[in-house]
Amino acid sequence: YTVLFIAITLPFLFLLVSYWVFRQSKKSNYFDFEDENAKFFVKKHEIFRFFAMILLGLHYLLSILAVIFTLVTVYMVLDQCMNNNWKIFFLLMAAILSTLSSTIKLDQLAKTYFSAMRTIETAILQYKENQDVNIMIEGNKNAEAIIGEKFL
Repeated sequence: YTVLFIAITLPFLFLLVSYWVFRQSKKSNYFDFEDENAKFFVKKHEIFRFFAMILLGLHYLLSILAVIFTLVTVYMVLDQCMNNNWKIFFLLMAAILSTLSSTIKLDQLAKTYFSAMRTIETAILQYKENQDVNIMIEGNKNAEAIIGEKFL
């Protein structure tokens, strides 16, 4: 049971660590602006980054859990004294998690949000140099197009 406890808590710990890294990266004051227009785009940048990190964390969570439940299933074949109800549970979980992690492709969706985030970030950096809000508006259009193309 100790191995099972570690196997289940490890992916959640990974998700918590990635969330902590996200929170720490937000503490930078490089994107602090007095201009309300810029604040809107900075907030959108943070939202895209948050979605990307959550999607990537969920992708790894599903993948790690799928591997763990598959390994437990392999162990159950060798251990003949396990209850059949547990065997069925672990077999179903292994099948469901493996299917979800390979079909949903959360990592590809995360890459889309990371790409949109980088587009807005480039526009923000250009705005910081020449204070032209049209650069951020154009960057926002490009970022929205990147996300929109993913769902077509």
